[in-house]
Amino acid sequence: MSLVSGAARPRPSRRALRWSLFGMLIAVELVLVVPHLSFSSAAFTSLSWPLLAAAAGAEVVSLLAFSRMRRGLLRVGGTHIGARRMGVLTLASNAVSATAPAGTAVSAAYLYQQLRRAGANATVTVWTLVAGSIVSGLAFSVITVAGTLLNGNLDLPEIIGAAGLSILAGVAMVAALAYVTAHPAPLLRAAEWSGRRLPDRWAGPDGRVVHAAAERVLAQLRVIRPRPRDWSLALGLSILNWTADLACFVLCCYAVGAHGLALGAAALAYVAGLATIGITLTPGGLGSVEAGMLIGLAHGGVAGPVALAGVLAYRVIAYVFMGAVGWTAWASVRHAWRVRQARAAAQGWPVDQYGDELLSVTA
Repeated sequence: MSLVSGAARPRPSRRALRWSLFGMLIAVELVLVVPHLSFSSAAFTSLSWPLLAAAAGAEVVSLLAFSRMRRGLLRVGGTHIGARRMGVLTLASNAVSATAPAGTAVSAAYLYQQLRRAGANATVTVWTLVAGSIVSGLAFSVITVAGTLLNGNLDLPEIIGAAGLSILAGVAMVAALAYVTAHPAPLLRAAEWSGRRLPDRWAGPDGRVVHAAAERVLAQLRVIRPRPRDWSLALGLSILNWTADLACFVLCCYAVGAHGLALGAAALAYVAGLATIGITLTPGGLGSVEAGMLIGLAHGGVAGPVALAGVLAYRVIAYVFMGAVGWTAWASVRHAWRVRQARAAAQGWPVDQYGDELLSVTA
């Protein structure tokens, strides 16, 4: 009998439902993409494979920078995770985010689960995810302003309208998080006071459950002491993450023949596409991202068939190819966890307290 035979397996009905939903997702993507391939087929005939290879390399650099940024933030809280393990988790969570419905939320929940299994406590894990999201958003705003400047828009109102206010908001959020991290007691006392107003079945007699939880969070927050250079490193790696992804997009456009595309126009088209991910329900912003990028490239003077070919090439590398690699990484993480659970059960050791519920949802 194999080691994984004793592990809990999803029920056949749930598994069939998940595979049906996955098949429906693939079908929707094909329906949306395939009709446009003939329109841009001429651009693919002169495809530059070396540039496509360089684009794939840039995408790898992007994910490595993102992985390193998260490792650095975890280290601030005293949790050390190896580069290889963090890289695998980054690939897996990126695949979930790019391809699953409500991918951003599901990806965050998946990463929370995996970081807890890796030894990070709940407070450090949540702090890392929140800090990483804030810094990443700030870096995206920096890329937006840089694209505006490279495109020749030097008027202050245009710069502020592009992302200047977002940068100010991002800096304010970093400052607020740093302050709360250094001085958490007042906020936690207020939360404890509110929690004591809850019924006893939730808060415990005299709010003891809430008090114990507040004390535990306070003790864990005292360990997190980010220095200015930690924030600077996180921001620098986030900017590298977005810049490398932008390089992948630009190289894909050049690979299909958009050689006259200016870097500033390409950056604005890239930003216009990715900015729609947060306001669309489709996985990875399918449909809205392509529309935003095509509009931006059209403003940059790129012909329709070439622009479409460039966008499709970028999406294939950044989402289809990296998504396939990421789901492979996800499967390896899932299998390794099941083997550890089965071995622990066979030896009579305590098993992992973080169950497989989330993985069952995304399987």
